[in-house]
Amino acid sequence: LVVVASATPAGNHGLLKAAIRCDDPVVFMEHKELWLTTGDVDESAGPIELGKAAIRKTGKDITLLSWSKSANDCLSAAALLTKKGIDAEVINIHTIKPLDRDAILASAKKTGCVVSAEEHQMNGGLGDSIAQLLGRELPTPMEYVAVNDSFGESGTPDQLLEKYGLTTAAI
Repeated sequence: LVVVASATPAGNHGLLKAAIRCDDPVVFMEHKELWLTTGDVDESAGPIELGKAAIRKTGKDITLLSWSKSANDCLSAAALLTKKGIDAEVINIHTIKPLDRDAILASAKKTGCVVSAEEHQMNGGLGDSIAQLLGRELPTPMEYVAVNDSFGESGTPDQLLEKYGLTTAAI
């Protein structure tokens, strides 16, 4: 089973093209805001390679790993970190399963520390998958920005992101 989640409308199109060509079942995790985003999508773009993460920004001091809308928040966080003299690498893990172990390990080796950010429970999410990989192959200091074992509540997306500490500033 392949699990994917895009951070952009163009990424949705690219992942869909890749899924059509994939022999395995593909599950799409989606964020409503990304499907409602208006703007042109380059229909000529080829499929995204499933299982290969997208490096959105190179950096040398810290690795920010995320998926879906949180990947865009990581780019905003990287801009804030730049103002503080911290050069963040931002990687969009658009294929959650299979995980791109090579990209994660190469970045963690380069920067020496990792933050996973996601709109998901901390336990059992992307961060746990990354922690398992790093624990087995390259022990690396790591922090999570995720929901800390809590039931969801009602509210606007922005209110909920603030309540659960899933904002750009938290990253």
